[in-house]
Amino acid sequence: MNRGGSIGKVCYVSDFDDNFSYFVINPQVTYIRGKNGLLSKFLYYISISNIFQCGIDLVLGHGSTFPFLGLSNMGDFEIVFPVTIEQQQIVEYLDKETTKIDSTIEKETQRINLLKEYRQSLISNVVTGKVDVRDEVVV
Repeated sequence: MNRGGSIGKVCYVSDFDDNFSYFVINPQVTYIRGKNGLLSKFLYYISISNIFQCGIDLVLGHGSTFPFLGLSNMGDFEIVFPVTIEQQQIVEYLDKETTKIDSTIEKETQRINLLKEYRQSLISNVVTGKVDVRDEVVV
């Protein structure tokens, strides 16, 4: 997003047309892709990095009541990038590692949801009298 409260939100869309390096989807969303040796997926990883996000804050400046990041000031960004083969290796590594992290997050989220269900079931069973807790010792 390039306007308002979600400036700097980034997602990766696989390349689908080599004729355009960027285009505006609507006034609030801009599609940008790598060219001249810059891989789009590498550009994605750069753009979600903390250093790049800090750069967005610097370009926006402070004190504006309606922050806007348009194509005109996107040219203020300079990106130094390695040769294509190294970019590809970095992308492959990050893809592999983020997939592992995403999988772990998914598993832990499922565990949390199961524990919440168990907790709710336990509360329900105690409240309805299905579980008798009168003789339980409180520590």
